[in-house]
Amino acid sequence: RVERRLCRRLLAGGSEGHHHRCFRSSVHHLPIMASKVVVRGSKYRHLFGQKPKLEDCWQNVKVSRSAWEGNFIKANSKYVSVAWEHPSGAGAVCVMPLNMPGKISESSPPLLGGHKGPVLDFDFHPFDDSLLATAAEDTSIMLWKIPEEGIPSPLQTPLLTLKGHMRRVGTATFNHVAEYLLASATAAPSTSLSS
Repeated sequence: RVERRLCRRLLAGGSEGHHHRCFRSSVHHLPIMASKVVVRGSKYRHLFGQKPKLEDCWQNVKVSRSAWEGNFIKANSKYVSVAWEHPSGAGAVCVMPLNMPGKISESSPPLLGGHKGPVLDFDFHPFDDSLLATAAEDTSIMLWKIPEEGIPSPLQTPLLTLKGHMRRVGTATFNHVAEYLLASATAAPSTSLSS
């Protein structure tokens, strides 16, 4: 009876400073109350993040602030590319070698900058790591061949320019099965396939 009264007091919140445990009894059917902290078992609880070293990061990156739902960063096995915020408002993509992180030159960043409007989307060719397609607000798609030695200074002339859309091109994606097949779409209800 005493045990039952103490457990009722603890359950009702009127413990009055008593720190007793209630144990389940087959006669009284009282709940078990223990002063044990329950920790959820997680496979990630012993993992801790580490701040990356500056020599392993790219610095001076100016990501585009264009209001579109595209990807502003893409990578393949050789390069990392970022949609670049160009001071003139023209579209550009910065292409950096994957194995050479560090500071990006502010005077001559490795840019592909032939578009007249902001770049909205870009994609690497799945079978050729040095081929990049860029789509922009200027209604054009440009195909770029990245030189083996990298981009020492900004490039302005693409390998090929595709025109035919009437509105800004928001998406450009290579097919991952068929080689050299590119799909593009605009804000208008139109889609284009190029090979």
